[in-house]
Amino acid sequence: MDLIIHYLAKFGEASRQKLDELLLDKLPESLGRHQRKRRISYLLTKLRTAGRIHNAGSDAQPNWVLSNPASDAKS
Repeated sequence: MDLIIHYLAKFGEASRQKLDELLLDKLPESLGRHQRKRRISYLLTKLRTAGRIHNAGSDAQPNWVLSNPASDAKS
């Protein structure tokens, strides 16, 4: 989750494709590709429900941004 927050703090926004590129190779190889994508979805959902990020795009083309960039940039 920290990688997602740091990426968004640095670049301001990220598509799901960009987040997949960032995280897929960092998740355990013991998980299949589908399981790793599901894990990324879980991480995004967890951050979204915690109010740290939100989808500024659409369901079909999500564009994730920090909900409160000033406080998350410090963490």
